[in-house]
Amino acid sequence: MTYLVMARKWRPNTFEEMVGQDHIAATIRNAILGDRIAHAYLFTGTRGVGKTTSARILAKCLNCETGPTPTPCGICKSCTSITQGNSMDVLEVDGASNNSVDNIRDLREQVKYAPMHGKYKVYIIDEVHMLTKQAFNALLKTLEEPPPHVVFIFATTEIGKVPHTIVSRVQRFDFKRISESQIEGRLRFVCGEENISAEKTALEILARKADGSMRDALSLFDQVFAYCGKTIGTQDVERILGIPPESLFHEMLEAVKSHDVSACLTALGKAYEQGIEFTELLLGFGEYLRDLFFARQAGMTAASLGTSEKRLEALAIAAGDLKDGDILRYAKIVSDLLQTLKSSPHPRLAVEMGMARMASLDRVVLLNRILQAAETRGTSEIKTNSKDETEADKKKNLGEVEPLNDTSRWEEPPFPPAPGELIEPSPASVNLSNSQTPSRHFPQPVSPDYAPNGQRKATAVMSETELDETEAADFPGEESELEPFATPAPLLKPEIPPPIASDEPPEIKSPVSLHDLARNWPGLVTEFMQLHPLVGAHLQWTTARFEPMENSESGETPELVIAFSQASAHMLAAEDAEFRKSLHRFLRGKLREPLAFSLSFPLEVSSQTLMPPALNDASPKRLTWEELARKEPIARLIHEIFEGRIIQEPH
Repeated sequence: MTYLVMARKWRPNTFEEMVGQDHIAATIRNAILGDRIAHAYLFTGTRGVGKTTSARILAKCLNCETGPTPTPCGICKSCTSITQGNSMDVLEVDGASNNSVDNIRDLREQVKYAPMHGKYKVYIIDEVHMLTKQAFNALLKTLEEPPPHVVFIFATTEIGKVPHTIVSRVQRFDFKRISESQIEGRLRFVCGEENISAEKTALEILARKADGSMRDALSLFDQVFAYCGKTIGTQDVERILGIPPESLFHEMLEAVKSHDVSACLTALGKAYEQGIEFTELLLGFGEYLRDLFFARQAGMTAASLGTSEKRLEALAIAAGDLKDGDILRYAKIVSDLLQTLKSSPHPRLAVEMGMARMASLDRVVLLNRILQAAETRGTSEIKTNSKDETEADKKKNLGEVEPLNDTSRWEEPPFPPAPGELIEPSPASVNLSNSQTPSRHFPQPVSPDYAPNGQRKATAVMSETELDETEAADFPGEESELEPFATPAPLLKPEIPPPIASDEPPEIKSPVSLHDLARNWPGLVTEFMQLHPLVGAHLQWTTARFEPMENSESGETPELVIAFSQASAHMLAAEDAEFRKSLHRFLRGKLREPLAFSLSFPLEVSSQTLMPPALNDASPKRLTWEELARKEPIARLIHEIFEGRIIQEPH
């Protein structure tokens, strides 16, 4: 007698023998008992989960001599002919090879005839998604209103390719993947029936390799049985199926954890010598990382992971000093390598470089740990930094927040701030480790200045954004994203900035007059750029000159003319009110005496537009709007393409 493979020999003959599809078996049994048999069924799911088997069992239930019954006898003529596949009342059609309109036309002619032996004529169309669109359309009418003795059973692995017009006319049953524990139990049942001795680990490997398919598991088991005989061991399964041993994955993981690139390459060389495909190696290592990740999670059991208690303990030990972020990064590299191998002409090189990169990664460190360590270190440094500090200073260094209602030792600073002044918060308002009150952060002062009476005063220039934040804090009625800052704490001792290099423009602290502002313009631009890096860069190619008022009694104010040589920078100065406000406040802070003056922003081009403006250059030549626009690359390009005319838009 011809040998019958395990997948066919141990195919279920009743719904009770089916594994992993209890919900479908119960539904069909209840429908038969209640005499609610539908005219069309659609079975969908991955390969090897029992779709065609269920269709045959349903056909037996309908055409059994004792039926319709949920438990066919299996010995009558109808049941045996269906099992053998030669029943005249059950027609199995391959949708891949019979997918044309002509095939469906023939089927429509056949459904008119009554069954020969049974009560129903059953049409099983496997891989129904392979039918053409025209074939599906030709089947619609017959599928919706078939003769009373006809039952259609469709099976497909790609439900998305089946038209909705077909799905709406049938009863759909989704077959789920079979779990590893259920596959292992079925294999153990087969071993008992065949008198085969198999190690538990070997069956676990087969169940994991089957990936939810019972047919794949029985086919692999048949292959291993042909190699091993009546005794199946773990090493035999790994050798015949080309599966890397888990000890190799553990060796690779230890090499990655210890940042030992040489050990990683040695493990890969060992797998290469054993003839293990790199795709299988990466797939197995990815599954191993997945098991490590799940073993780290709280409440994870061996049953939920589909493994033994002993292996779960080994996985927990291996992943003990790893963080979830480490495992996720390793898994991401493995996933990328699998994609690379599909098109790489040198698979070994790609895998070796990927493993070397994995071993070179630093370990993940949680941010809160870094912040805690920094807090602890900073507190200890503050405690040991000074021996002569007072009790109040010790409280401040330890982060203790003093009462906010004590304002006796504070002076209310003038607003707007005097030139060169900045209100600074104390460490109590910045370090809130012992308080839940949110803080407002201000920049540190750049140089110290002490008043004649010994009181300490900050001397840094406040930027425009910081000034706006301070104004919002002084007026709590206005909307603000941050909570208003409460009564300020004592000022900090400012730090002395490093000296400016000799090649940098000199920084003028306090010019006497507007003429000094114009004469020392490059140094002022450098200082303004430090406070406002984004907008200050537009002043780099500008010149400044002082135009005094002609008549002091006329009430006019002197004018500081800042000439721009670039149209884009001039546009910023002309349209950005905040920029003009910041620049005016900055220049006003450089005057020792309060003086009213105005700023003018003409657009001028000097003879040296590409060089830094000299201190004593002559007045630049004024260009017309048309001449200036032609010097702009974008305007010139638009003019060349569209042949337009350049005009000045009136303001």
